[in-house]
Amino acid sequence: MSTGACSPPQDESPAFGLIVLAIIGAETIVGAWINAFIVTVCCIDRLKNKSLGAVDRILLVLATNRFCFLITGMLRLLCKTLSPKIYYSDFFYRGLKATLWFFISSNLWLAACLCLFYCLKIANFSHSLFVSLKLKISRAVPALLLSSALLSFVNTTPFFGMIYTFQCNIPNATASGNVTTYQIDMHTNWGMLLFLCGFGFSVVFVIFVVSAILLLVSLWQHAWQLRDVLSSYTSPRMAAHVQAVKLITSFLITYLVNFVALMVLLTNTFSEDSPLVFFCSVVLNACPTAHSVVLILTNPRFKKAFLQMLQYGRCKW
Repeated sequence: MSTGACSPPQDESPAFGLIVLAIIGAETIVGAWINAFIVTVCCIDRLKNKSLGAVDRILLVLATNRFCFLITGMLRLLCKTLSPKIYYSDFFYRGLKATLWFFISSNLWLAACLCLFYCLKIANFSHSLFVSLKLKISRAVPALLLSSALLSFVNTTPFFGMIYTFQCNIPNATASGNVTTYQIDMHTNWGMLLFLCGFGFSVVFVIFVVSAILLLVSLWQHAWQLRDVLSSYTSPRMAAHVQAVKLITSFLITYLVNFVALMVLLTNTFSEDSPLVFFCSVVLNACPTAHSVVLILTNPRFKKAFLQMLQYGRCKW
């Protein structure tokens, strides 16, 4: 009678795994450093001014979330590379997946909150509902942050037990021995997955896109009203419109790319060692970092602190 034990899927190439580890590791170091910089600047301002502005609260939580996501993703990759048996254990795999998807989901919601905040603060529409939201958005930021966390938790709870299932695939017994190695197969609950995509990740994507479009429409209307007064195009309010739209437009591009990569990884159709999954993982790490860089470069306070830090580092070297 043969005995056997389940073994995790084997990597296609150890060299490929090391390349993946090196690239993701480099992304993690850069992204974690950039987001830690944003968190540090916000915390210093909090100590100096005894309070944080509404947008700074969103940026602080967003940067903290991205930092945690990058670190968790790197720990997942290290565990997968160094100890695949632990990584592919049922409870550990589900828990790690749920944690990562929580950070990803909350990143999407927080980014949408930031876009909505810019839209309500900068855009000009005469509708009574829009005016009412414009007046209340700053006070509503704590509620928005709490709602983002709760919605992300609800959206990722099924990953603990309803999305992925494990099955030990038993091959035909070998004729030469008593030991047979069984392979772990993972199956995806497509119904639950489509439900999450349709009512979870996609909803926040729509919120972001609508906010970005409203902001662009407001800019066009404002520019049209000032078309006969050339000097008005250099006014502080017009400059604020242009700066915000640049930020939102750049974020919209990264958001679209990030969302497509997220959907590919979410389906779990491809092997974790496939080049497509590796590419999507790189994109999923790079897009939030790229947006954090844009936030630093388009925010005068962050940009000044960043340049001062670079100058200080240059003097030390």
